[in-house]
Amino acid sequence: SKSSGGILIPSAAAVFLFRVNLRIIDRLNAEVRRALADPDMKKRFADLGGEARGGTPEEMRAYVEGEIIKWKRLIEARKIERQ
Repeated sequence: SKSSGGILIPSAAAVFLFRVNLRIIDRLNAEVRRALADPDMKKRFADLGGEARGGTPEEMRAYVEGEIIKWKRLIEARKIERQ
């Protein structure tokens, strides 16, 4: 089984942050990527059966959008009703 995680911010906050200062997002991304590159962090993830790797905000956005499309298609194809 595959799982993934990321740091996300609410869309209203994103609009505010993008208007005010993209450097905040760039700095947060750089710091998270730096932490994930740390050998101890990599080992901890590996010990848990995972892989620590970072990406760009654009890559995360594309990943999430792709997952939404994938699962929406599956739900529609299987006629799964909302619970």
